Amino acid sequence: MVLGLLLFLSGCSFFSGWFGQHQPTVTIDVHVSPQINPNAQEQATPVEWRIYQLSRRDFFDQADFLLLFDDDLSVLKGSLLNRRLPGSVLPGSQETVTLPLAQGALYLAVMVAFANYPDATNKGVVVLRPDHDNRVRLDIENISARLTAVK
Repeated sequence: MVLGLLLFLSGCSFFSGWFGQHQPTVTIDVHVSPQINPNAQEQATPVEWRIYQLSRRDFFDQADFLLLFDDDLSVLKGSLLNRRLPGSVLPGSQETVTLPLAQGALYLAVMVAFANYPDATNKGVVVLRPDHDNRVRLDIENISARLTAVK
């Protein structure tokens, strides 16, 4: 019986090491208004967006939109842990993006590239829970992006 218990316990540690611990994720629910990124004729147009996992947020918060758009890798320096370029979202669309949480990531940031970037609210940041699955919501309306944590 003792031998059976030892085999059972060693088997448990073997399998937990083999399969590893759960990799936390961050899920982004994207909700896009039918009227986004209006062109000169006031017609809605698709908009590009980017996702960043950061160890600190100060570089992102202070970054000028054009500098960030043109050279985000340099602008974000040592704070950038992961970058994802999911492409464009269409007016009136919804999508969900799930990513593994980067080790050391404390913030999730998004940037939305509206045509009228000087007047737009084109950046958002939320605090991440490092050892948990995280869910956030990105609302894109007109020329505004709003990122909020979902409890």
